[in-house]
Amino acid sequence: MIPRISYAREVRRFLFWRRFWQAMDHLTTIAIVVFLAILVVISARMMLTTLLSLTFPGTPPGCC
Repeated sequence: MIPRISYAREVRRFLFWRRFWQAMDHLTTIAIVVFLAILVVISARMMLTTLLSLTFPGTPPGCC
């Protein structure tokens, strides 16, 4: 008779790595979203600063 081989160790290893890569995929997505949000905040702040410095009546043109 051929003994039955237990695949529990291989299945456990496979499931561990699958969960690991899925978690890394989610972390990458979260990191990209946070990075894009930071870029939006920085660009909006720069645009607001530029518009306010151009339209503020107390400063001469080209100031600041």
